[in-house]
Amino acid sequence: MIAPDSYEPEEAGAVSPLDRDPAIFISTFKSYEEMGLAYGRAASPKAAITPEIAALANEITKDIADKHGQAIAIDGWVKKNIRYVAVVLSLGRVVPHDAAAVFRNKFGDCKDMVTLMSALLAAKGIASEPVLINLGNAYTLPEPPTLAAINHVILYLPDFDLYDDPTASRAAFGVLPAEAYDKPVVHISAGSAKLAHTPAMRPDDHTIYARTRINVSADGIVTGESEQVGSGVLGIGIRLAGALVEAFGNEAAAQRQLQSLNTPGAGYFDLGNAGETKDPVTIRGSFTLNERFRPPPSGVPVVIPYGMPLMARPGNFLLGSRLSGRKSPFVCYAGRQTEDIDATFDPALPIPIPLADLTIENSVLSYRSTFKVEGRTLKMHREFI
Repeated sequence: MIAPDSYEPEEAGAVSPLDRDPAIFISTFKSYEEMGLAYGRAASPKAAITPEIAALANEITKDIADKHGQAIAIDGWVKKNIRYVAVVLSLGRVVPHDAAAVFRNKFGDCKDMVTLMSALLAAKGIASEPVLINLGNAYTLPEPPTLAAINHVILYLPDFDLYDDPTASRAAFGVLPAEAYDKPVVHISAGSAKLAHTPAMRPDDHTIYARTRINVSADGIVTGESEQVGSGVLGIGIRLAGALVEAFGNEAAAQRQLQSLNTPGAGYFDLGNAGETKDPVTIRGSFTLNERFRPPPSGVPVVIPYGMPLMARPGNFLLGSRLSGRKSPFVCYAGRQTEDIDATFDPALPIPIPLADLTIENSVLSYRSTFKVEGRTLKMHREFI
């Protein structure tokens, strides 16, 4: 007998109800391996290497000799040329279309894109395995096995021992969406299926470094340059930010970003390699603020502008939503966020007094900030891991 629990409001950032709430599941499958075998029997023939698939694979990998480089090129081609479109009709909900059809249509859902990429890799002698996964905030596979928690398909490349998601159009090769790390998955290979686990995130794989140089003239005009360099999941974020800059228009996006940081002004972004799926990715920007810097009276705190970064500053995003008195497990991510702000003041202006350095270390995170003056420059450094 299942008795209803008392109602608890949903907490921001909590893991899926599949991981924490009572539920009833009914299935004809005895195990996730059996379910994987059923998917494999239907999906594997769809990845056939036709003459047009072989020709396409050769064209994509022209002049690339090593297998790893070929896999990177194939991954980049699929992400750039195949749009994600889900057509949920009849068996199309669970069975992919033929790789050749996905190539001709230039669109497909996750399993279609995985099927096409598998066929292209196989044409170059590179093995791959479809992987069933939950792309969301569920971190367990409830029993009995059903599609309640399985809603996505990615790839595993055993030659390189890495996972890849061809639907993550702004991710570098081997970088998964944040929601796909540390998850139980079902690997499917020729005639077999097995349970496995995607790797947990590591801070050094998902990094962002922001550097801003600010100049304050004698009459208080503030100009500067910002640069952000990212990799892994945080690199995906930079590419998404670059896409938004293009959507809004460069100057309008700069104006919006400066306004959001409470430092209105004008600026321009150099999107660099943000349109490519290769790490590291870099975006630069230059700006001039509307309000002039006015030295405050002695002893009154002064705010130094952040510049024009597009991504979250150290301490934001990775920990997820922070609430006191949580009752549910919640999702957070591993990464390294580093920020340097150098503010140089004209000799006619006083140098602000730096704040005291600060270090926080515990089992979950580390944070370090330092402040120092070198010549006419106030140097501020922050790092959150």
